[in-house]
Amino acid sequence: MENISRIHSVRTGTAEPCPLCSQGFWTGDDSGKWLDQQTNHMLEAHGCRLLHVGQETSEGADGLWQLTVAVLGVPRDEDAEPDEDDSTPQIH
Repeated sequence: MENISRIHSVRTGTAEPCPLCSQGFWTGDDSGKWLDQQTNHMLEAHGCRLLHVGQETSEGADGLWQLTVAVLGVPRDEDAEPDEDDSTPQIH
């Protein structure tokens, strides 16, 4: 994981701004489009590396939910908050 300062995950079912520049994203009914927008933004605008795309299960008040998750590596030069110990990427 050379040149990666931390790990950031993006998932369907959440509406958070970009952790690097605070840009907001479309938050309509189709959270899959939001996932696409934030993932593409982080890849194109910030040079993040796509490390994994997969599925996770979350339990809510109305049962189990299947979510899609994208795991991205944030490059050291894009990270607004560098880690004290640069040797180990941090998960956010």
